[in-house]
Amino acid sequence: MEQLSPGERRERAHAALAALGPRHGRTRLEVRCASGHHVATVSESPDGMLIYATTIGPHSHGSNDRVDTGHGTGEHGRPFVDFLDTGGLPNQEDDLPAGCECGPRILSRTALTDAVANQTRHLLID
Repeated sequence: MEQLSPGERRERAHAALAALGPRHGRTRLEVRCASGHHVATVSESPDGMLIYATTIGPHSHGSNDRVDTGHGTGEHGRPFVDFLDTGGLPNQEDDLPAGCECGPRILSRTALTDAVANQTRHLLID
């Protein structure tokens, strides 16, 4: 991968993820917390790049949402998308932000890359 600024890299990753459409066949790793909440996904683009995707910020609680909260009026987090490969830029952070219903989390870019290399399909974190 060419050397891009972190912002440019995330923009390209977001565009690559959007171009995948339904990603079920391209998902290489699903990350869940010990409570079973979705934390993040790593998908593979057609050119072999690993794309990390998560939601940061408030999450809905599914059927546990308050009955008096109107549909679509609750707070929702914002997506965070990045390539796992930083393109060889020096001093790139290994920490990636993530989140689930339990709260904010930090995942390791290196650990996610290793899990995909080891063909791990589901990663459970504390």
